[in-house]
Amino acid sequence: MIHALLVSLAMFGLMHAARSFLPAGADAPPFSGTALAFGFLLLVAFFAGKIFAALRLPRLTGYIVAGIIAGPSVVALVSREMLRSLGPVQGVAICLIALTAGGELNLKRMRPYARVITWMMVCVVGGCAVLCTAVIYALRPWLPFLDGLSSQQSLAVCGIIGVSLAAMSPAVVMALLSEMRAEGSFSRTVLGVVVAADLAVIVLFGVVAAGAQAVLSGTADVAGAALHVSWELFGSAGAGVAMGILLTLYLRKVRASRSLFVLLVCVVMAEVGSRLALDPLLVALSAGLFMENFSEIETTKLVHEIEGASLPVYVVFFAVAGAALRLDVLAVVAVPAIVLVVVRALAIWGGTRVASGVAGAEPRVAQWSFAAFLPQAGLALALPLLYPKVLPGLAEGPAALVLGIVGINQVLTPILLRVALIRTGEADQAKELDSLSLPEPEARQSPSPAQPG
Repeated sequence: MIHALLVSLAMFGLMHAARSFLPAGADAPPFSGTALAFGFLLLVAFFAGKIFAALRLPRLTGYIVAGIIAGPSVVALVSREMLRSLGPVQGVAICLIALTAGGELNLKRMRPYARVITWMMVCVVGGCAVLCTAVIYALRPWLPFLDGLSSQQSLAVCGIIGVSLAAMSPAVVMALLSEMRAEGSFSRTVLGVVVAADLAVIVLFGVVAAGAQAVLSGTADVAGAALHVSWELFGSAGAGVAMGILLTLYLRKVRASRSLFVLLVCVVMAEVGSRLALDPLLVALSAGLFMENFSEIETTKLVHEIEGASLPVYVVFFAVAGAALRLDVLAVVAVPAIVLVVVRALAIWGGTRVASGVAGAEPRVAQWSFAAFLPQAGLALALPLLYPKVLPGLAEGPAALVLGIVGINQVLTPILLRVALIRTGEADQAKELDSLSLPEPEARQSPSPAQPG
């Protein structure tokens, strides 16, 4: 850990020296600035992950914290212009993570958990959206952006924020499952829930946004909203199937450099998909599902190859997510944000308990699954970008509140998910909490999946 800390400090010093050659107030040229930011964040976040792992904390949290420190809100070695230039990295990382998640979702193996997944998705997403909306409405005196709005208009804005807070993070869950080498019924259940929940949030956000526009402006393009949501869902799914067919044809014929070809396809899909208003998460997830369930490709082996080749992209993705957090904005809405972090956590915990009781989930799923639904990234960060269109003239305040809540959840909740994976016995490091001196097992042994209920 000492070596990693010394290397990290050295990298900060070198980056400061490199930035000192620029004129005061100037930024690096576009291409060199992108390369400099990518290399710096990759190395610093990688070694920060090692430090956090030595402290028995998720590497992912280390990546995010390194980004926060290096970003504009703290030491400002990475500017906002540099972060914007790294936007394509985020799209590629989401594609890789979603493709890996889809490749792990075998529908035959997931069938025993379908009832639990469905009930959890309904109870957690619905309960979280409703309860958060009600609490935000009750917090109106502490939210200046609601001043001057009627009760109906305030409720419409609160509904938009409440639905946004129901978003989860397949990226964080999949990254931690991979890091902890977790496997079993708990891991499969929570992965299925976070994927289904994000799909539900996309649909729900489209519906609530149309209603909010009607209340705020007196008009709403219901047909346009329905078309947009349909294109995002079904268009992305269709593009994902096409991507899966392409990958299947290539991987059948070619054995070498398969992970590099997959990375290239993800780069193309992230860039082209964003210009066609397709969701890269849904595209890559559909591709992975197709390959795992409707092709003869051995996706488990391919997934492990992708994980090895895409590690630099993952590291930079979470470091950029940390660097993009606006600590100054978080300070302005700190009290309401903290209240809503707690309310959201309670709503998710209550939703999992209700769903587990109705669906007859395993005790460990009922007890610990809420920890997988707390982290936020990806969709939760993307929805506030739509606020200027949905809430014209009001977007800045709600976006600041949501981003503040997402920032708190990004840093803290992966730690709880790591504890949950250990406590459920599905991580290779399951005995760490009892004896930190025990060595890791030499071979991975996955527990046989138990039938829910």
